[in-house]
Formats: sequence, C-alpha cells, structure tokens
Amino acid sequence: MECVECVECVECVWLKNMNEIETIHAALTTVAQNQGCTSSKLVGTVSRHILPPTASFYNVSALHSKAHTSSTSAAVLQRTFLATSESSLVFSARFETVTTKTPIDVEPKPLSADPMLSASNGKRKRNMHEDQEEAVSRAKKRLSSVNSPELESELETAQAVIERVLTLRGPMGEVLVQSYAILTKKLKPTDASMSVVIAIRLNAGIPVSVASIKRSLGPCWKDGVVSSTNSVNGVCDRDLPLTEEGKASKRMGNDPMLIVTSIPKLSTPPRSSAVS
Repeated sequence: MECVECVECVECVWLKNMNEIETIHAALTTVAQNQGCTSSKLVGTVSRHILPPTASFYNVSALHSKAHTSSTSAAVLQRTFLATSESSLVFSARFETVTTKTPIDVEPKPLSADPMLSASNGKRKRNMHEDQEEAVSRAKKRLSSVNSPELESELETAQAVIERVLTLRGPMGEVLVQSYAILTKKLKPTDASMSVVIAIRLNAGIPVSVASIKRSLGPCWKDGVVSSTNSVNGVCDRDLPLTEEGKASKRMGNDPMLIVTSIPKLSTPPRSSAVS
C-alpha cells in the first residue's frame, strides 16, 4: 500500500526498488537455468547462481550480459562476480537501489587495515610477484625453445595476459592468483598444430569481478572455461601445484577456481601472386 503522507516516502521507494530487483533476479534465473545452473537465490540485493562445476566463458558471459541489460534506474548493477564456495562455482550479480547506487564495475577501495598487517601483506605480495615474474621468464625461455615460429606471437600474447592476470585482486585487495602455467598442447587430437594454453588457479572463496577477468584475459576471453574441479581440459594439479595455504584451504573443503583458455590462432592471410 502506498504511503498516505507523501507520494514516495523512503520506505515506498525501497519497496519499489526491491520489487525491481526481484524481477531482475527472476530474469537472471531463467538465463541461469539455460546455462546449466543448478540453483538460484536472491540474497538481499545479490542475485546468486550456482554454476555447473565447469562452465564455459559463454555461460558466464550470458549471465554477465543479462545482468547488465537488466539494470534499471531504480536497481543499478554494481558488479558481477565469480567465486568458489566450498566445492561450488558461483556467479553473483550485486545490485544497489537508486538511493545508494555506485558506478558500474568500479573497484571498491579496501577498508583501512592494521599497519602491521598491511606491511606483512605487502611483503607477501612482493615476494609472490617476484616469484611469478621469475616463472614468466622461465615459461618464455621454455616455449621459445619450441621449434615453431607460429608460436612466437602467441607466446608474446600469453606473457602479456599473465602479467595482467597477476594484478588481479579481491574486494579487500587480496592476492587472487595462487599458481599458473603456460603450456603448449593440442586441444583436440585432430588439431594440426599445438596451441599455447594458459591455466590459472585462483584462491578459494575470494570473489573476482567478471569485468576484471575479461579485461585481464583480453583476446583469450573466448573459448575457455572456469571450474571448481581439480582438473579440466587436461590441466591438473601437476601443472598447477597448490600453495601451502591452498592445500590447507582445500583440506577444509574449500576448492580453488581453475581458469583454462588458449591463445587465439592468427588467421593466415592469403598468399598474393608473384609479380614477374
């Protein structure tokens, strides 16, 4: 019932906006079911959907796009996220009502932390970054030794992607990347040549915005998958070893997120006729 004191009091506006969010959630649920999601739930202003254990980039993009197109002036999409929750892979879309809306896909500022903890985390991040830079260098040398000129440009793309991925952070500035690998392999037995494959393992339970993943992967956000399983597309623990923290988290039932994709093959231009 509409408030008799004013046309739209704060409570009336809130109820109206929540009705819009419920309508958006229902639309997202329909798309989620078409993408193989097993469960959908509206938690406050967050539309939450349980994806299959392994979902394609297409599945994630369908939900991400629907969330964006469903955003209204009353229910503004803040961001969409991917995360693991125990052994489940979860897609979430967070909406805000018009009275508290924030710009779309703007990374939130981390809350103030204890200076000692900040110093410790800073040192840990620097050490991880140094280790990761060294691993990038090793991968580049290893792949450069492969006698295949066609892989050279793909290698350069892979290195650029990894460097961007290493900057991914959680909502509170958490380091997301636990391990990664740059591999050369045939994705299908019928493939004529090898592809450069990028595999990334993200820490369990930390949400990462879909927009950030897409920006980091760049041209590789095409034919890939995200998964909460131990292995996918031939990539397993041997390729992406768990850190000690990752092992402890997994023993507690929290599975990390695995992302596997490949560098797109460059189209071979038609050869021009020789001019005599």
